[in-house]
Amino acid sequence: MGNRERILYLGIFAVFSAADGYKKWSCFIPYFKAITQRVSTVAAMAEAKRLEKSGAVSDCHLFSHVIGETSVERYNFDMGQAFSSCEFGCSDGCFHGVMERYVRYAADPATVISKIKNMCDSVGTDWVRKRQCIHGIGHGWTNAHDNPERWGKSAAIVAPALKLCEEVKDTREQLSRCLTGVFHGIAVFLIKGEYGLSINQEDPLELCFKQQERYRNECFISMHGVLRHVSQDDFLRAAKFIENIPEDRYAQPAIMHLAMATSNQTSNTAIHAQGIQVCRSLQERLAVPCIQGYAFGLFKPQGSGEEYKEPLGFCTLAGLTVEERMGCLEYIFSYLELWYSKERARNICQGVEQQYREFCHSQIRGI
Repeated sequence: MGNRERILYLGIFAVFSAADGYKKWSCFIPYFKAITQRVSTVAAMAEAKRLEKSGAVSDCHLFSHVIGETSVERYNFDMGQAFSSCEFGCSDGCFHGVMERYVRYAADPATVISKIKNMCDSVGTDWVRKRQCIHGIGHGWTNAHDNPERWGKSAAIVAPALKLCEEVKDTREQLSRCLTGVFHGIAVFLIKGEYGLSINQEDPLELCFKQQERYRNECFISMHGVLRHVSQDDFLRAAKFIENIPEDRYAQPAIMHLAMATSNQTSNTAIHAQGIQVCRSLQERLAVPCIQGYAFGLFKPQGSGEEYKEPLGFCTLAGLTVEERMGCLEYIFSYLELWYSKERARNICQGVEQQYREFCHSQIRGI
């Protein structure tokens, strides 16, 4: 048995008897650290995605965080090299993990602002990678707290990170990406029960309701993991908490992200019709945003240039009403120029059904 096979065997033997959830996730930590350190980041990501696809675990996002963090150590804290070693998948947690570990490594996170901003600018024109880089900054700053007086208080833990996001941002979009990193980070702590934190089972969104309006939307859209954890991956149970948000401007993006996280982890196109029916069972104000989010989650960056086909295919399913179809297409068309070059986006529009072609071009011009 070779070194790689021995690592895999020992890891599998140790963790598969654990129940799905945090216990199983924590059992996997040394397993993925070993693969990353002794084989490669790519191999570790492939194994994480394989386990999720096989149904052995319901979500590989937290695994990919560990892989990203370990990659930083593997490459001797060369942040650029570690970031470049990451692959898309598992909700792109590898990129988040790299930034988290690097910021934690710095004695004072505020001192690395300039260096981190330059690194995020250096990833090139790839919108997805740049977005994940900035998002990872928020993750890292949430983790960079060693003051026990803040433990057990989620609002106190995120406060310094929110302030740092304000300092690093050049645009509102960058601030938003950093903020979602902060709130995703605290969501992970809540799920794992770290730093004395626990989820309020009756009101898992309480942290978001307490945020100032400038941060509230990013908080709500980042809590899908907490909602899925509380509801044990029951979408309708999770959605009930979002239905309790009175403002459409917060509730609609929140349901989009919950649906996005759900569809992102499915490769079974046969259940798309079921997803549509579930969205329709929600409050009327949330039905179309739910469908839009479900479609967006089907976009899985792989570098093929063909990733748009599955979300567009979903948007044109015969079972959708005209309102649902047009709302879905509008949302996906509006992202084409962010996912691809302008020329590629225009070519995609030229290739869609003729009845939607002009609508597609109009959404690109509107970005």
